[in-house]
Amino acid sequence: MVDRERLTEDVKRHEGHSATVYVDSVGVATIGWGRNLKAVPLSQDEVLAITEGTADHAQLVRALFNGIPMAASQLMLEHDLDRAVETASRLVPGFNSLDPIRAEALVNMALNLGNRLGKFKLMLAAVGAKNWPEAKRQALDSRWAEQVGHRAVELADRLEKGMVALA
Repeated sequence: MVDRERLTEDVKRHEGHSATVYVDSVGVATIGWGRNLKAVPLSQDEVLAITEGTADHAQLVRALFNGIPMAASQLMLEHDLDRAVETASRLVPGFNSLDPIRAEALVNMALNLGNRLGKFKLMLAAVGAKNWPEAKRQALDSRWAEQVGHRAVELADRLEKGMVALA
């Protein structure tokens, strides 16, 4: 269904990486490859990866502001992708029968939006009907598209065409 390696590279390119906590464009504490810490708090195994096995609170706080290990960022991204695949498969009609490119575009959106992907009712209906031009229009007719700019255009193009544009 999805090419996990291609999806991971796309998300890394779209999100960029920060080993330290920063406040994103909508005022949310974020770390790694776009982990929204308010919506998705750190799991116990992520805390252990960040603190290198100690789970020490002071060490965790220092790492969040001074830099977490790359292995911890990678683990967080893997967990985030797992959640996004689950979200897309739950919210997108016919998700499991989609071609990989369209499925990856929707997982990428789910990673960014979480359950708010379900609010894209007209886009999801268009996906269910395989009306790809309408799915693109609906994806771009959103506050999300205004916020993420080129990422939205790229993902909407993939929804419409079912292919990755060459750079």
